Amino acid sequence: AISGMLFTMETSNIAKSKIPLSMTNESQADIELYRWIKKNTSKDTVFIVDPFIDNFNITTERAQFVTFKHIPQNERDVIAWYEKLTLLNKGLGFYDGGISFDLSEFKANYNSLDDEQLLVLGKKYELDYFVGTADRDGNLKRIFYNDKWGIYRLIE
Repeated sequence: AISGMLFTMETSNIAKSKIPLSMTNESQADIELYRWIKKNTSKDTVFIVDPFIDNFNITTERAQFVTFKHIPQNERDVIAWYEKLTLLNKGLGFYDGGISFDLSEFKANYNSLDDEQLLVLGKKYELDYFVGTADRDGNLKRIFYNDKWGIYRLIE
């Protein structure tokens, strides 16, 4: 009974906060990022985002180049999905024996994609923006940043 009461109190607090349920476990920097995207981009905008970030597409209502969580259900689409993940991993495969990979290595590779790699991806797949660290090296135009994130334009 007490746990039910605590759950009710917690869900009541979430409802009063005016923060969407999909954002309740996000940092302040994440919330700033998502709110900026919703306010300043159109719904048909497509982003390159770390595919291991949960809820980006749900929270922002914007398309994401690829997500790890949403695995396609047919062979052709699974191959395309895996190829996109590999591109964000600087061309490296994921699986060691088919069962595991190093997430920290992927994140390092994703965050070190250079301008040329990102612009090629943007052109090939008609992508609008890259979401990366606020302090990434390169010359892409940064249109938003906070202490954690930066949004970089891939199109003119």
